[in-house]
Amino acid sequence: MQTRENRFHLDDSKERLDTLQKNAHLSAHDAFRLLNDTNQPIFSDRYKSWAGTIHTSAYFPKERQAWIALGGGREPAVFDFASWLEGEDVALGRLIGEVDTDLPFLHMDEGADWYRKNQ
Repeated sequence: MQTRENRFHLDDSKERLDTLQKNAHLSAHDAFRLLNDTNQPIFSDRYKSWAGTIHTSAYFPKERQAWIALGGGREPAVFDFASWLEGEDVALGRLIGEVDTDLPFLHMDEGADWYRKNQ
């Protein structure tokens, strides 16, 4: 039998899927906004339940592009793989974003340990 927390995640996932299916007609940009805007029902700030939106990405194989944003409420950074394959350097040196949580990021916060009790 699933614990209460796991049941919540499953219900939450089903609601998010339902929202996606109801909005299948959206343009790529509007779909990205649906996923990334903090006031939209798919975006989640439930980081302590391992269900928060850390990044949003979209892939366009025909155009050879990828979009990505770190955190919520951000416009996507666009990576043009077609240009890169032709030898052009990627213009962006780093992605900037913010995740609204006090949980540590293991690669950024010295001494971060998700397994340690009493954090």
